[in-house]
Amino acid sequence: MSTPTTVNVTTQKADAVLQLQALLHGIQVKLPGVDPFLLYRLTLSRDELVKRIQTRLDTAIATKASRQAMHNAVAAERAAQADFKPIRSALRSYLVGVYGANAPELQEFGFVQNRRPAKTVASKAAAIAKGKATRVARATKGRKQKAAVKGAPAASTAPATNPAATAPAATPSPAKS
Repeated sequence: MSTPTTVNVTTQKADAVLQLQALLHGIQVKLPGVDPFLLYRLTLSRDELVKRIQTRLDTAIATKASRQAMHNAVAAERAAQADFKPIRSALRSYLVGVYGANAPELQEFGFVQNRRPAKTVASKAAAIAKGKATRVARATKGRKQKAAVKGAPAASTAPATNPAATAPAATPSPAKS
């Protein structure tokens, strides 16, 4: 069983660029006398073939540069977010102190109110039914039903190590008159 390898897009793009550059070099150096290229039912002139390879090479290089720029932009955005997050939190705390926790003015600053949505009647009914079904499935009882159950606890199977310590002697106290 082979271990999975990670795919590095930057390395793949560099490999594609190197392959295209080698292809261009090979056509120009090793095949100088071949002018019409017959490629899979397609006849291309030398200039047209070189132009298509160069176009593909240019787009690969542009994609790589755009990808690096995007990664740099994302990294800058994350750094700015991490820098701004405590300031936004402090500003929200300030505004809650000025206007109140559930004031509609907070929405004008882009903060949402901290309220849970109201439960619908259907969700409440479903929760009650689910709770009853759970009690039946687990055979749980309420406080009054548990109090009605009487009986001695199950006898322990482990032998007592010190019989005098486990069974304290009950001595009746004399009644005072």
